[in-house]
Amino acid sequence: MENFEISPLREYLLAGDVSSSMNTIDPLCGGNTRYKYMLEQFKSFIQIAQDFDLHGAPTVILFGTDVTVYDHVTLSDISDTLS
Repeated sequence: MENFEISPLREYLLAGDVSSSMNTIDPLCGGNTRYKYMLEQFKSFIQIAQDFDLHGAPTVILFGTDVTVYDHVTLSDISDTLS
């Protein structure tokens, strides 16, 4: 994550694909599955958001065959719920 600015005046939404293609190991994802890489990127964003604004936890929407919405996702939520 480079060159982005987080503002406490904004609400953030992270959307991610959870279809079966996300289980593919991808060399562009550091040899990880696309899903694991996506979660690592989410963690990076959330860490920066929490460091900047304690209320800056974003909403995460995961979509595949269904849509699931998680409000105010924290780093522990990524590990506990989404991994």
